[in-house]
Amino acid sequence: MKELTNPLCPLCEAHYHYEGHAPVIMYGTMMNPYECYCIAGKRARQFRSTDPKRKPPLWCPKRKNPCELRIYGFISENERLMHSFLAREDDDTMFPAERRYGLRYEGTIPLAPREFWHRWNCGDGEIALPVQVRRYEVVEIDDGLNPVCFYNSQSGYRIDPLFKTSDARTRTAYQEESTDG
Repeated sequence: MKELTNPLCPLCEAHYHYEGHAPVIMYGTMMNPYECYCIAGKRARQFRSTDPKRKPPLWCPKRKNPCELRIYGFISENERLMHSFLAREDDDTMFPAERRYGLRYEGTIPLAPREFWHRWNCGDGEIALPVQVRRYEVVEIDDGLNPVCFYNSQSGYRIDPLFKTSDARTRTAYQEESTDG
């Protein structure tokens, strides 16, 4: 089982460490020397001593609650048939091509990507989704910090770090009648 990594606050572009020698007003907040701030929101917010040192705090302005859920299906029957034909040869090494996919469903989900992945590996991940995911479709769960795509292969979900959702999001998936490929 591949594990998903937690996003780290110090690696975020909104994490700011003020290293000046005197207090100064920046990003709408009085910044003190050698303190850390999050500049992602309208105003900078100082990290408190009780906040986690590496993980994003619960008040992180980038965090989405509930998480966004997007399901990507094929843009045509021909694309679905071509993908299913190629996937039968070697399903374990098959990765979805963004050019074949379009947005089929958009909504919310109460689970973060790590929670979904843990539930799926424990055997009940399918229950959390509001719509049925067909074979060879891609599920994206975006918590605002680290969106993750899951590819629904013949053997179940697996993480797909290479799927570019921005390309697939511009197209619409066709409505197929069959539920299995």
